[in-house]
Amino acid sequence: MLKNMKLQLALLLAITEFILLLFIFSMFNKSLEEKIRVTEQNIYDSQVKKIQEIDQMFLEEIGLFESRIKKELQLNTSENVDIKPEIIKSLERIFAHYDPLFAELFGENGKGAYLISKGDEKIIKKAFKIMESSLASLINELNSETKVAAFDFKKQLITVAAESYGLNSEYIFSLFTQNLGKMKSFEIFDSHSIAILNPMKDYHGKVRYLLLLVWQPWFVEREYLKQVMRKLEISDSSHSLFFSYKTKTANSPEKWIRNSSDISLIISSNCREVPLCRKTVHQGRTYYLSRSPVTKIKRYRFGLIDNDQQILDEVSKLRQKLLVTVLIISIIVLFSWILMKKILLRPFDCLSSGVLALNERNFDFRVEPLGKDEFGRLAQAFNEMLESIQDLEVTRTLQETIFPEKTLVQNGWEFSGKCLPISEVGGDYYDFFEIDRQKVLFVIGDAVGHGISAALLVGMVKAAVFHPENSFEPKKILAHITAILASVFKKRRMMRCMIGIFDTASSTMRISNAGHCFPLVVNKNEVREISLPGFPAGVKIRNEYLEQTIDLSDQQWFLGYSDGLVESSDAEGNMIGYSRLAEILPEINSMNPAKSDSEMQESMVIINNLFSWHKSLVQSVKQKDDITLLAICRERMTL
Repeated sequence: MLKNMKLQLALLLAITEFILLLFIFSMFNKSLEEKIRVTEQNIYDSQVKKIQEIDQMFLEEIGLFESRIKKELQLNTSENVDIKPEIIKSLERIFAHYDPLFAELFGENGKGAYLISKGDEKIIKKAFKIMESSLASLINELNSETKVAAFDFKKQLITVAAESYGLNSEYIFSLFTQNLGKMKSFEIFDSHSIAILNPMKDYHGKVRYLLLLVWQPWFVEREYLKQVMRKLEISDSSHSLFFSYKTKTANSPEKWIRNSSDISLIISSNCREVPLCRKTVHQGRTYYLSRSPVTKIKRYRFGLIDNDQQILDEVSKLRQKLLVTVLIISIIVLFSWILMKKILLRPFDCLSSGVLALNERNFDFRVEPLGKDEFGRLAQAFNEMLESIQDLEVTRTLQETIFPEKTLVQNGWEFSGKCLPISEVGGDYYDFFEIDRQKVLFVIGDAVGHGISAALLVGMVKAAVFHPENSFEPKKILAHITAILASVFKKRRMMRCMIGIFDTASSTMRISNAGHCFPLVVNKNEVREISLPGFPAGVKIRNEYLEQTIDLSDQQWFLGYSDGLVESSDAEGNMIGYSRLAEILPEINSMNPAKSDSEMQESMVIINNLFSWHKSLVQSVKQKDDITLLAICRERMTL
């Protein structure tokens, strides 16, 4: 039998570990997929955010660029000195460091006084040629400190000249009046430019010249993106920047930061006008590419690319966690098997040998010492039984040691019980003991059958309840008892049993029932039955035992009982039944005590009065079954 039990336990542990590992691997795969999805989205979000930052910082760069240009144009001149040579020196420095497309200096008559050019921007030059009179008027108005917008600037003449070249005179006029001294981008036909028209003043603050500086926008944007690329190389290794100039034919990237040969093959012609978030595989590596609409940088399309290193790092972390989890589970299973063999199987082996010796009437056999726990005390009880000459008497003595010796009081709550067997050896069982200073475990049960076999069954249940490895959760204890009874006995042995844990501090209890009579809660004139179904312990079932919480804070008391109380027949042959019991319970505490003991515990008064009430009904009718009561109430209860 023990070999079969060992094989069953080993098989159970192996199946449990397999199912647990299967579940863990399934959860790992789900977690891995979710982690990859979240990390990829984080990469895309980070790329888009970085692209927006680069685009927004372009305005700051234009502002800094404008400040540096205006600083270069500050003149140190003395009275009655022509400022033109100083302006030319400033222009030479600007061309050397800031690379404009061209610069032209307009005198007070509006005509060009000096020109430096690197390109042939004919449209822009024509536009300013027809604006010579406007420029002259603008200088005059600036010197007279009158608002420019209030004067005509010979608009009619400008309009005629502008229309001959297909130019919008109102647009050109606004360039001079609204953007004076500021760097702005503008468009004339297909010519895109960034320009600043800055008044140049002499020592007395009089405007002598208007200086026009023009840059190609794509050049400024490209230089800015190159600067960003250099900063990313130094400060942010997680992103690689790519960009290309927006033309009708050029869609391929123009410049890369790192791994340019690989990245150019990956991106190919993916630089498009629409937003893009995608990934692609190249040479066994996954790359993530993001583009986002930009509003400040208009003539370049650009985006960011990342490899899958961040994904690989996250996967590596998850795999390490999985390995550690599997290792911990394996250690726990191994340790559980060792504990089972040492704590559970060895005591059962010894106790099974004692049961066999008892059945063979080998009273010389002794169960070896099993320690100081309940198994040890049960082994000692077996030895005491085997030493006895009369089986029934010794068994009765053993059963008496199973029940609590006295009433238990904790935090103002009393726990007491009483069993009235029909023979010297009964199959009913009740017990209670302190788990700690706040909680008490109680149990009441009824073993199927009578005699020695029922008493042994009760003893094994007591050992299981009192086992130090218990989790002290009612439904788990019942499940543990069922497993023991189902595996130890060849023939089915069942026990109807109810187990509860009462928190005396909060006046609440948790109970679980294995086919025992439903307990009753009494408060004044109200009797409430706690319906909690369940299969008897020892029945091989897969259903988990139920658990219920009961609040006794409102001066209530609790009664557990065996079916021998309600299934007894009265003097007229009628079964007492549950209804008559429920009717008497509200009055039972107010009845005169069955014993004239003023120091009797309140719970014992309830129990003794119930037994007296029962005896008054049955009178001389022979008792057919054991009767057991367990009461929980306050020390001074007023109902």
